[in-house]
Amino acid sequence: DVYKRQVATLGGRVENFINSISDEVKKTVAICIANEYLTSSCIFVIKLLEEKTAENLQPSSLFLPPPEAYQDILTLLGAEKIGVVLTDNHCFLPSYTTVNYAYWTKSKK
Repeated sequence: DVYKRQVATLGGRVENFINSISDEVKKTVAICIANEYLTSSCIFVIKLLEEKTAENLQPSSLFLPPPEAYQDILTLLGAEKIGVVLTDNHCFLPSYTTVNYAYWTKSKK
């Protein structure tokens, strides 16, 4: 079994836009859309990886790593290249960022 890690972010511009919305209902809708887009982008990456992976391997669901592992994963993936950093409180900057992983197991044929 193998597992693949990934980091995805919507970037600081999305965060700034959402923070600029004064209407609470519109802001809540924007946050929901941003979070859904972030999740969808992670699933899309897994599907891309699945196409490039050996035919006998299948990905599992996406899992969130423990916060203690965030920095190691960000370093391993070179997250600074896309502007992602981790604060001392284990929060991502930009805020609309996620780190997750999926196990890849041999599929039964």
